[in-house]
Amino acid sequence: MARIYQKRKRLLDLVDPKLPNNCRKQALEILDLAMECISDSHDLRPTMSNVVNKLTETENPVKEMIR
Repeated sequence: MARIYQKRKRLLDLVDPKLPNNCRKQALEILDLAMECISDSHDLRPTMSNVVNKLTETENPVKEMIR
């Protein structure tokens, strides 16, 4: 289902509209990363170290869970 939303450039529709705008932006960043992780092409998928770096380089709720 997420791939359909991605193809239509509508991933933000998967995020709870009740979230504050800054949280919705962060959720969209995490969704974009998740979509990279499930890419059909191995070459397009990030390594786990890249995933961790992306999750910790910006301010987001996941950052606190990882540390």
